[in-house]
Amino acid sequence: MFAIPFLRKMVRYLPVAVVLAAFIWGFGHAGYPQQPFYIRGLEVGIGGVALGLVMLRWGILPTLVWHYSVDAGYTAMLLVRSHNLYFRLSGAASAGIVVLPLVAALVAYLWRGGFEPEGGLLNADEGAAVEEPVEAAGCPPGPPLLPPWSTGRSTTGCGWRLSRSSRRVCSAC
Repeated sequence: MFAIPFLRKMVRYLPVAVVLAAFIWGFGHAGYPQQPFYIRGLEVGIGGVALGLVMLRWGILPTLVWHYSVDAGYTAMLLVRSHNLYFRLSGAASAGIVVLPLVAALVAYLWRGGFEPEGGLLNADEGAAVEEPVEAAGCPPGPPLLPPWSTGRSTTGCGWRLSRSSRRVCSAC
């Protein structure tokens, strides 16, 4: 979330920024001994390139969910291989939590008899309500509309009142 925009400003080329950030992240996760010394950094760095692309496309939340799921899976596998029954049950429960969204989607699929129809899912399918401008005879042309971030009401000197929905209303008419 920090490294890609920062490196993009430095190198001015997005693919290079993604690869650099991924391998910095990958070698940062390889602080324990392995043979050859660079293999974990390469492995995690290549995965980091894919995660960087996911973050650029869908945002940080899917990336965080992926990282949590992988760490929970690694930890669960350590616990499941333990000789202690409590650790085995805890590992199975933490690994099972990752499967809950899949189970919920499967239940919804079976309950509804399929996926949602594709029609009506796009904003373009909704259409836009077009307001016809109402101009009263004898009223001067209206003031500019309020910017979308403004709140409340604002009154101009010529009798035009701007409502919260940015509609022009002539108070003189």
